[in-house]
Amino acid sequence: MYAAMKVTPLKDVKPFKSGWKVHVKVLHSWKQYKPVHGDTLEMVLSDEAGCKKHASCKRTYMESKGRLLPTVLGGSLKTCFLIDVIGQVMDLGDLETIQVSGKPRMKVEFTLRDMNDARVPCCLWGKFAEILYEGCSKDEEGKPICLIRFAKIGRFRGELQITNAFEASLLLINPDIAETAAFKQM
Repeated sequence: MYAAMKVTPLKDVKPFKSGWKVHVKVLHSWKQYKPVHGDTLEMVLSDEAGCKKHASCKRTYMESKGRLLPTVLGGSLKTCFLIDVIGQVMDLGDLETIQVSGKPRMKVEFTLRDMNDARVPCCLWGKFAEILYEGCSKDEEGKPICLIRFAKIGRFRGELQITNAFEASLLLINPDIAETAAFKQM
């Protein structure tokens, strides 16, 4: 039945029907606990036309569907996308002052570790660097949970890196959300 189905663009997918055939890539995925519905696999999907949609997969399908939909981490990521990133701060570097276009700017490099121990290098600039550095200094355990909303995906020296986007990002240290509690229990 599915082989004969026409591929539907994401912009035409509607929630009242469950039998769609789409070609998508997963831009971002995360597991989330919802009190009413339980565990879900949340995803941001994109089709060939660049249309993006948020999708949820119930716990009963997480293992089977999650393996079929790996998150894109390779060179096909577009730097114009802003994403949310959460993880435990690891390998915090020094707060440095760097001359950028003749002006001094604060910079801090670190690594974020997710629940599966996957790690991604990060670099925050300006007030974000100062906030993170101070937040890490105040945290008793020394490894706080960091949520960067509207983070920028980039490459530095050929490596994938997360950084703040000028006047668009938000930085929260140990935010009061379920994911932070889950990290603290690990």
